[in-house]
Amino acid sequence: MAARRRIKEEESSRYEPPTDIPKDAVLFKFNQFEYNMRTAVFLVPTLAILLLYGGKTTLATVIGGSIICYMLDFLGYQEPTFIAVWVTIAAMAVTLFISSIHLFLVTTFNITLIYNMLIASGSLGIWASLQFSFMQRQQPRLVLVFERMLFCITPCSPTVIITWAIIGVNGMSAAPYVLLAVMTAAYFLFVLPVRSSFRMPRKDRPKTITPSMTDLDETVLGRYETAVQTLAYLLLPVMFKIAIHHAHLIASRDDVADILLLVSIPLGVVVSNSPQGSMWWCGMSNNQISWTRRVIQSVIFLIVVGSVEIRVIFHSLNQYIKLAPPWNFIAVTVAVYLFAFIVLAHFAGYLESAGAMILLSIMAVGVAVSGCLALGMPWFAMPVAALGGFFWVRFYYKRHLQDYLSFVVASGIIISMFVVKTFFFLDFEFHPLPMSLKHVCMVLIVVIVVSLLIPGFVAVSKNQLLNGLLLILHAVGVTVLELQLHCQFKGIYPSFLVLFSSAVGAWLAEHLFQDKRISCLAAWAMGSLYLGKMGLVMHPTPLALPAGICLAFTVTPIYIGILYLRNSVVEGEKKVSLVASPFGKMSKTFAILHISTIAAALFFLRHSLLEAMVKATIHARPSEAFLIGTCLCLLPVLCAGLATHHFPSSPKLRKGFAACFCLGAVLMAIEPDMSKLGFASTMAARRRRTWPAWCLVAAAASSVCFLSDAARRSPMTRSLLAGISGGMAGLYFGGTFMPKSYVLYILIASSSLLASVFVASIASSSGRGKGMQGPLFMQVVFTVFVALLPSSFILQPYMLKAVRSSHRVEALELHRVGLLALYAALSTLIAFFIRLKGSQGGAEHGKSSRHDVALRQRGVQSRVQAMEDNDWLASLGNIAAILAFVLCMWLNLGYMNGNPASVFVLAPLLLLLSQDNGLFRSLSDKQRYFPVVAVSLTFLVCSAVFELLLRGFLEKHHWIHRSKSIRMELTSTIAVAKNLAMLALTIPGHFMFAGFLWNFRHSRDFYWVILLPLNALPVILADLQAVRLLGALGVAAGVLQLFLSYRIRKFGLQFV
Repeated sequence: MAARRRIKEEESSRYEPPTDIPKDAVLFKFNQFEYNMRTAVFLVPTLAILLLYGGKTTLATVIGGSIICYMLDFLGYQEPTFIAVWVTIAAMAVTLFISSIHLFLVTTFNITLIYNMLIASGSLGIWASLQFSFMQRQQPRLVLVFERMLFCITPCSPTVIITWAIIGVNGMSAAPYVLLAVMTAAYFLFVLPVRSSFRMPRKDRPKTITPSMTDLDETVLGRYETAVQTLAYLLLPVMFKIAIHHAHLIASRDDVADILLLVSIPLGVVVSNSPQGSMWWCGMSNNQISWTRRVIQSVIFLIVVGSVEIRVIFHSLNQYIKLAPPWNFIAVTVAVYLFAFIVLAHFAGYLESAGAMILLSIMAVGVAVSGCLALGMPWFAMPVAALGGFFWVRFYYKRHLQDYLSFVVASGIIISMFVVKTFFFLDFEFHPLPMSLKHVCMVLIVVIVVSLLIPGFVAVSKNQLLNGLLLILHAVGVTVLELQLHCQFKGIYPSFLVLFSSAVGAWLAEHLFQDKRISCLAAWAMGSLYLGKMGLVMHPTPLALPAGICLAFTVTPIYIGILYLRNSVVEGEKKVSLVASPFGKMSKTFAILHISTIAAALFFLRHSLLEAMVKATIHARPSEAFLIGTCLCLLPVLCAGLATHHFPSSPKLRKGFAACFCLGAVLMAIEPDMSKLGFASTMAARRRRTWPAWCLVAAAASSVCFLSDAARRSPMTRSLLAGISGGMAGLYFGGTFMPKSYVLYILIASSSLLASVFVASIASSSGRGKGMQGPLFMQVVFTVFVALLPSSFILQPYMLKAVRSSHRVEALELHRVGLLALYAALSTLIAFFIRLKGSQGGAEHGKSSRHDVALRQRGVQSRVQAMEDNDWLASLGNIAAILAFVLCMWLNLGYMNGNPASVFVLAPLLLLLSQDNGLFRSLSDKQRYFPVVAVSLTFLVCSAVFELLLRGFLEKHHWIHRSKSIRMELTSTIAVAKNLAMLALTIPGHFMFAGFLWNFRHSRDFYWVILLPLNALPVILADLQAVRLLGALGVAAGVLQLFLSYRIRKFGLQFV
């Protein structure tokens, strides 16, 4: 079978689509969604932001829904899993909307933010829907629509959410540039044309993305969507700037430079990526696109350089420019533009031509002399600066170390003169360190000179060990210097410079390794040092630096082999095995050791870097359980590379990571007291009972273990884990919401245990099994479960004697409400899983017998046999559904003073009824709506009769308590007779509609024409709400019947 399946897969992979098909036809291919990684880059941070904003309610909703979806997917229920995903998304959207109501009090414009939150939630559901394979078989066009919708929505609403979060943390000072950065990332990931994951490329179309394409090239986004997204990217950043600063839009040259930058940078990004198809929607040819790109790039280059000169140099460094206007502007402009031309010529390859050395020497000397003039350096410094530029050009072409040393000496002289002239006269002492500003300046000079020396040595030397040691020492020096500058000079050395230097250092480590200048070990150490100092951004204290470096050194070995070795697996004609390479694919033993190391690092660093990160984002005063839960959630995130690259075919590793994440999320949501385990505890956690919280943690852990392979293979293990999970959840429910009574706690836990064992046994029951899969065991479990309800009611008054007499009645009522609610929920769960089991069996038999008559007959026979075997299971499901409905109505009417309209909310529980050999022998799927309508109508009629005829008699004889809600109009005989007459007018119409739902025989329209006005009278004249509801339902039923009659008549005329 495996060989046959492999041959079929090879044949399907060699399939070539025909060419003689209509041009507008869509060639669909069955495939996985190929852009999960780029989608996760935007949607995972968006989900984290929404969870942080929504609080514990949203977090609990998402965690509970995710666990339910995972369990349904584990049990093989694809359609219910799909429905559960969207129900979870809808519940998450509702919680976000409720959490955002206070924003309307600030301004009504916040509705746009809430709208983007809801749209971002919908994009999460669309992303999850693309992972279901059955959608490709049943709704292929919907899959294509979902893919296009995801690429259309993700650059919009998630961009708004991420920008809003960043601005909320850092302020509005650089808000337009934050929006520009986020939109640029979205543009590269989603707007640039990419092939659809589910469309077959045509044989006559190019296989790669070209600058000019058509809508036939199977791209995800069409011409219109790409044009709209591109125009939004070009216009929104500058419009955001105008909206914020419209009062002083061009008040200074900085504002003009900001506008020019926000206009030119997006335009430059778009035209620069035209070879990747960024301008295909314009409809121009390749030559026109190339000519347009060169012209616009030249203009944008001049604009961007000039705007950066004004916005950065004259804004932030103006105090260091000593020349008087306009000479300061001339000198800085000459230096900046000459330097920009040098960089542009280098990357464009113009410096390789003959005679370029003379031109480059002139430009380098011009940059050095103009810079010295702008800084106000003395006249004798000009020749030194000119020599430095000249020797740098010689080194650029000759690669002689003496030329580079001469350049470093000249640069060191100029830098020393500038530092001494600018900072040495200041008298400033560092409080924690015994050093003055002069000492810091000397250290700064040494670091800069060493930083200048290292590139020359690395460029000339071929010794990887020496180069690696020099770069590591340099990284240590930069790290220590940034620690002092960022922590001591708050505001002078901002966070973005720390992030920028870290990104540049990590990029240099990878680039030098690929260029074979340093070894892989040196690249790992250098990159880890630069990445580790990013912890200063989250927690600017000296303790954050060693914590961040320690965490970086433990995590990065997973990803060094993925990032650094991707281009180094081939050396000449000899292939290098990644397993044998340093930091290549890990063995299982080393992977387990590495996971343990990362877990230990997170655990020991939880009070330094991790706690600061939690306080800044999630929790103002995190408890010990919250921090440990955060560690457990971060562990699979940091070790994701093991599951994706090192062990991609290991389901045990993925399930272990999922279990770790779920357990951490439960600890974060519950926050149990951990003082008895030797950890610190808060006063709030000490005041409440701790054992119920630990019971819920144990229930979650058992639920995760229930999804393991051992539980799947062994029914005994599955039932045991399900029982533990249900029992612990019952203990948590009793200990948290019920009065104190340990015997009743045990009864509640037993009920939950039996329900969980029954549900776990349903998934593997075959109707003829034995033991825990057999009918006898499951019937006994269900019987004991139902019998515990009256037993608990009988024992309640005796078990609550410990409660004070003044609170005993209230405690008894509270316990009964909780018990009824628990049994209603458990009965609904049992009925739902039984109904799901029956529908899944019917669907499987239907799929297996769709095309052949003989197979269809055998399928019908097997289905009938399965129904006979599982007839007892259907009966138990019907009992559970009826019990759930009765208990919900009892709760609503007996304890919550609900009105009759509540039956419309609770009656859909009867949709869980199914056909059996007992009372519901004649009930089929075609008639599933009859019980809902019949029970609703019967309840409303009985409620009206009770209010009109029985309530007064029973209250008069003191058999029931007198109700204060009775209307005064019903006390007279005329009012009672009027309402009874109105009730009688509604009965014929409902009788006819119920008959239609049972046998689907259409009645004559003449009857409904007569009955519609009669059903409208109770809506107008009746006093009781139940009678008015019956009248309204009669009108709705009549309109529905007439509409169906019209549709049937119109459909029949098509064949006449």
